Amino acid sequence: MASDMSGNAVVSIGATEALQALEFTADVVRPSLRSFVLDMDTGVVSLSFSETVRVSTFGLQHLRLANAAAAGAVEYGPTSAIVAPMINSPVVNVTLSLDDTNNIKALPSLATSLSNTYVQIGEGLIRDMSNNSVEELAALNALGVSRL
Repeated sequence: MASDMSGNAVVSIGATEALQALEFTADVVRPSLRSFVLDMDTGVVSLSFSETVRVSTFGLQHLRLANAAAAGAVEYGPTSAIVAPMINSPVVNVTLSLDDTNNIKALPSLATSLSNTYVQIGEGLIRDMSNNSVEELAALNALGVSRL
């Protein structure tokens, strides 16, 4: 039998006697991208968000790699990828297609070092468990890679 810190028995509440919340505040906070890692050997982009996201809402067309956080930066938007495993989590791993990986490698000023690897994301990239869209990271606010 469970007890509180004073040794008093905890009174159980059965399923038919469950208490309803007196107040409820829905999640209206949009997730944000906190960091990302790019492995150019495997073509895996690992995206770490501020909260659990719904992987089934992932939209690749809203992901772009760039060589700087600036207007006019060299950019590449992957066209084909696999998101696996399909588990809702704060971390999403995206395996780029071989064609996309090779196309990125063909751009000498993109994704060759920490200093020229950034990501831009649109609002449609992914949603959280309450259907809030991710905060956009446009060209001037592109996030630098954490590890390459």
